[in-house]
Amino acid sequence: MDEERYWTDISQAESSGKEFVDICKDCLSFELDNFDRMWKYVFFHDFKKIRQKHGALMASVVLLLICLVRGLSKKFIWHGSFWEGFLYPFFIFLSASLIIVPSYILCRKVPKAGYVITKILLILCFLFLAFIVLLLIYGIVKYVL
Repeated sequence: MDEERYWTDISQAESSGKEFVDICKDCLSFELDNFDRMWKYVFFHDFKKIRQKHGALMASVVLLLICLVRGLSKKFIWHGSFWEGFLYPFFIFLSASLIIVPSYILCRKVPKAGYVITKILLILCFLFLAFIVLLLIYGIVKYVL
C-alpha cells in the first residue's frame, strides 16, 4: 500500500472542495450523543443545549468540584493540607492540557506529524502505567514478605 499516494489523492480532492469523513470527530459526536442520552434519562434534562451554551463554564465547574472534593479528602481523610489536595487535580489538568492541546493543533495542521506525536504520547502513557503497576506489585510483595 502506497500511503503517500493516498495522502496526495486525498489532499488533491480536498483542495478541489471534496470533504472526507473525520473519524475522530464522528466518534466524538457519537460518544457525546450517548452521554446526552444518558444525562437525559438520569436527570430528565437536555444536557446538549446546556453544553452548547455553557460548555466552558460547565467544564470549569466540574474541575472546581473535583478540586474541592480532593481538597476536602486530603484534609479530613488523609489529614493533610486542603490546598495541596485542592491544587493537585488542577495541576494534573493543566499539565495534560499543555501536552494535549499542542498535539491536537499539530494533528489538525500536519496529520502525519500529529500521528507520530500521538503514538509517542500513547507509548509514554503505557510505560508510565506499567511503571506504576510494577511499583504497586513491588510494594505489595514487600509488605506481604
